[in-house]
Amino acid sequence: MHTHGEQLELPLFPSPSFNDVLHRHGTNLHIVFNKRLKRGWSVKINPLFGKRTLTVPSYFEDAPEKVKSALIEWALMPATRRYKKLSGNAQRKKQIEHFIWEYVEASGNKAEKKFSINPDTLRTEGRIYDLLEVFNKLNTAYFNSRIVSYIRWNKSAWRSYQTFYVDKQGKRNSLISIAQTYNRPDVPRFAIEGIVFHEMLHIAIPPYKRGHQNVIHGAEFKRAERQFQFFKEWRRWEKEHLKSLSD
Repeated sequence: MHTHGEQLELPLFPSPSFNDVLHRHGTNLHIVFNKRLKRGWSVKINPLFGKRTLTVPSYFEDAPEKVKSALIEWALMPATRRYKKLSGNAQRKKQIEHFIWEYVEASGNKAEKKFSINPDTLRTEGRIYDLLEVFNKLNTAYFNSRIVSYIRWNKSAWRSYQTFYVDKQGKRNSLISIAQTYNRPDVPRFAIEGIVFHEMLHIAIPPYKRGHQNVIHGAEFKRAERQFQFFKEWRRWEKEHLKSLSD
């Protein structure tokens, strides 16, 4: 899911190497850099010796120290099966993944995927809410109908995001994906509007450079987000209920 945690910014000075960060953590985790990997990362555990190998995209060599530390913490977490409740280590793991995904989305090193899309086949109708109807309403009310994007329900239970893709004709398209956590009958209207509004803002106010820093949720973004009519109600609802919606 897309939460509002610590703002991720690129450092003013070169970040320490993975080996330096590993030394500080006191672990012998093995790091593999994959030039062909663009967006994901993975960890393998040797069943005989328990040693772990973390595979990451090559551009993670230049990632901020906080991202490297987050990856190391993620790789060293206990291996668990798919869980029903987001608590303890599982909750922390999701927080780390969101933090790393923010770096991936903001990084200029990530490649935009090429795709063909038929808007008529996108799944926008949910159990209660139609994302296209929500998007159009917000677009009219807050953006003078100037936001252009496809929107869909994401397969992921917890991840909402906005990204760009390049189609076969070379045209750049926006795509908003909303986490399945919001596709429930007990989710209030203002909550689904809140998360869609947040992702639409990423189109209206994209990440920008400030010196050597890449700002995702800057002051302008935060001010604009508070213009959403039910901003306080949405944020309060997320804080009180979102973690428990795991089914």
